[in-house]
Amino acid sequence: MLAGFLIYKNYFHKINGIFNSTVALETEIFQGFFGTMGVVLFCIWLVAVFSAMLVMLLFFKRVLKPLENLSIIASNIASGNFSQRIPHMNNDDEISRLYNALRSMNESLYEDIKKLKQVNKLKSEFLSIASHQLRTPLSSIKWLIELLMETNKLDEDQKEKLQDIYKSNERLIELVNDLLNATKLEAGDFAINRQPINLVEILNGCIDFLRPVANSHNQKITFIVEADIQPIKVDLLLLNQAFINILDNALAYSPYGSEVSVKLKRDSGYYFISIHNLGSPIVESDHDKLFTKFYRGATAARLRPAGSGLGLFISKMAIESNGGSIWFESPAKDGEGTTFYISFPIVS
Repeated sequence: MLAGFLIYKNYFHKINGIFNSTVALETEIFQGFFGTMGVVLFCIWLVAVFSAMLVMLLFFKRVLKPLENLSIIASNIASGNFSQRIPHMNNDDEISRLYNALRSMNESLYEDIKKLKQVNKLKSEFLSIASHQLRTPLSSIKWLIELLMETNKLDEDQKEKLQDIYKSNERLIELVNDLLNATKLEAGDFAINRQPINLVEILNGCIDFLRPVANSHNQKITFIVEADIQPIKVDLLLLNQAFINILDNALAYSPYGSEVSVKLKRDSGYYFISIHNLGSPIVESDHDKLFTKFYRGATAARLRPAGSGLGLFISKMAIESNGGSIWFESPAKDGEGTTFYISFPIVS
């Protein structure tokens, strides 16, 4: 097209004087041009257009389409969507090889995730069945121990040993219940029964429940409400368990004779709960793993060897299933303690 334009321009530039001489001569030259050069220029233009279309088609097929598919695969991998199937490319260029490599990685990840989901499902089913099967004999053992301890035929040494057995059995029952709750919450099988409940009432009930534990270690629990608190729709049983787990941890990891403070306030459309203790700081390497299942940090394992590593995992699942959030702050400096924060949106 450009070549045709230049030829056209130069031709008429040379005969410009002739065009200005007579109308008849101008008409003759003009007709002659379109009779011969016009056909040539039109053919050149037509070839140029088809060549450009062919080049664009090849460019789209060999470069743009693979790049578009590469972008799709990369986006799927980044978002965790590995199920989309993309065809194989048979070309032997760099883009095609990169495309096929990413395509193979996408399919490999998809198959691995399918296997992991199946294994996780089998694991959850096993834990659920095993926990259910363990509850009955553990409850029977508890009942028999209580029956034996009520008799007058045992001496003090025997009663003390029975008391140890009773405590161990209680820990097993607690572990089984934690496993069941964790499995149900993780699988989404826990029926959430939301009803209007005041957070002050829930926290007061949890504090009263754990006050004997605090008294046994000469610890004090303070509760401060800094705003007018209205009921919100939550599941009472789930939040009770979550708050008791967090408060129990705060007491367990606090020094003898220390204070655990609980505060409830309202700010920016949320209710905020803070639970602060003066125990040893949570080491930084444990921060990202603290709410994961079965994880126990070095400090927790040392101060509370009998823990299951499920308390905070269950608390997080229970709080989030009720629309809340949980996080914590634990400065590395001794003496500043650890604070767990819980928030719930205020929905009118």
